[in-house]
Amino acid sequence: MNVRKFLFVTMLVIIVLLAALVWFYPSSGDFRPDNHAWNGAREFSEGFGADMLSSLDELPEVPDNCVLVLIPYLSFSGEDLAAIDRFVSDGGLLLLADDYGYGNQVLEHLQINAGFSGEQLLDPLFNYKNSSFPMVVDFTGADFTEGVESIILNHATSLDTGAGTELIARSSSSSFLDLNDNRTLDGNEATGPLPVAARYHHGRGLVVLLSDPSMIINCMYEAGDNHAFIDNIMSYNGPESVILLDQSHLSGGNLQEAKGGLGTMRDALATPLGMAFTVTIIIALALYPVWTRTKGGKHVRRDEVE
Repeated sequence: MNVRKFLFVTMLVIIVLLAALVWFYPSSGDFRPDNHAWNGAREFSEGFGADMLSSLDELPEVPDNCVLVLIPYLSFSGEDLAAIDRFVSDGGLLLLADDYGYGNQVLEHLQINAGFSGEQLLDPLFNYKNSSFPMVVDFTGADFTEGVESIILNHATSLDTGAGTELIARSSSSSFLDLNDNRTLDGNEATGPLPVAARYHHGRGLVVLLSDPSMIINCMYEAGDNHAFIDNIMSYNGPESVILLDQSHLSGGNLQEAKGGLGTMRDALATPLGMAFTVTIIIALALYPVWTRTKGGKHVRRDEVE
């Protein structure tokens, strides 16, 4: 084997090994279904058999029994917002779980008179570990709160609600919004009870607002009655609801981007055209040594052999 062939084979092996390492390396991204760590959504996604959406273009045309879980940490395009609008208007349930992301962009497009305040909600009296983990015990509406005595929030915000609001849960009277991050109640800061969960009708569907997406991560999923509360929302459209977890608006690092690229490549190669291309490349690589020897032999003169 000459040097060029050796370098080519070595490079090919390295590329394959690196691709396999990236693909099988555990994800560390927030709310990712393949992340087993504290900040992943492995337990939620496995518990509900959730389908992952890499784009909102994948939303079903008939969403009557579907629940879309949307955690908006990246901004939305006009096409994204139109797809969300169609999904809810045609009968789907949207769980919009946000704290400091782009949830208000969705609400503005849907013309829902509500918003996420974007300020941290603290509760120095009713909490789980410290004031950043408010404990909520004030509920209304039996649909979503059956079997729920308390839910635990994690660095949550609050909701600004208006006309058409159907309140689901409020923080305690000792809670407040920490506007200047000094963890102390100041005179200009809003105090509880403050809305943390609400619902709104939109077309034939329903929009549920939750001011803390962390309720579905592994370390918070079983805290308080978080599991029961989320289960009530997921089963609102029936026990056989299809749960869709959007991945296209989650912030991710280089590892997640590389995984996404490999996934796109895998999907492309799984098509008939992609499989034909792959087979052609494999055959060409297998026949390359034979082809080069044959081609090289045509240039060898008889007198050189003798």
